[in-house]
Amino acid sequence: MPYLPLILNWFIFGLIHSLTAGSFFKNWFEKRMGVSFKYYRLGFNCIAIANLIIVLYFHFTAPNIEWVQSTVLLQFIGCLVIAFGLVFLFFVFKSYDLYEFTGLEVFVKQTNPQTLLQSGLSKKVRHPMYLALIILLAGIVLYEPSYRSIISFSALFIYLQIGIYFEEKKLVRTFGQSYLEYKKITPKLFPKLF
Repeated sequence: MPYLPLILNWFIFGLIHSLTAGSFFKNWFEKRMGVSFKYYRLGFNCIAIANLIIVLYFHFTAPNIEWVQSTVLLQFIGCLVIAFGLVFLFFVFKSYDLYEFTGLEVFVKQTNPQTLLQSGLSKKVRHPMYLALIILLAGIVLYEPSYRSIISFSALFIYLQIGIYFEEKKLVRTFGQSYLEYKKITPKLFPKLF
């Protein structure tokens, strides 16, 4: 099967990302790293980027076999959706503390306490960054309606559901009742239209 390496690498990406983001793995490393644990988030992001580069390599080297014939109109719509996803992602990152998100906060003298973001895009959905990624990949599927795009879209969509489950458990531990209240009134991924 020509898509097996792509599927396996998405699986490996999800497994490594989940393990390194999980509390058990973090606690294990914190005990062994001591004061150097402050670099964990930065290392976590470097590993995630390296794994994503490997996945992208297998994506682009997999056969580009279309499941539906691409047309200029479909590619145009795909470009519009990709552009919307990129703009959406830009606004998502504007609302985040990028030093904290990337792990670069260790190089900044003052670190802010972690706060629960409930304004802007986070007022509409609990995971706006994941929604932006879904939109972006949906645009890629429209632009390039191939099996490899469908596999990557499906793998990311499935992984995001798993990642959200574990991330929200961590957020409940961190923010307690305030996150549970936020969870009740704010949709997970797709905003309410009315």
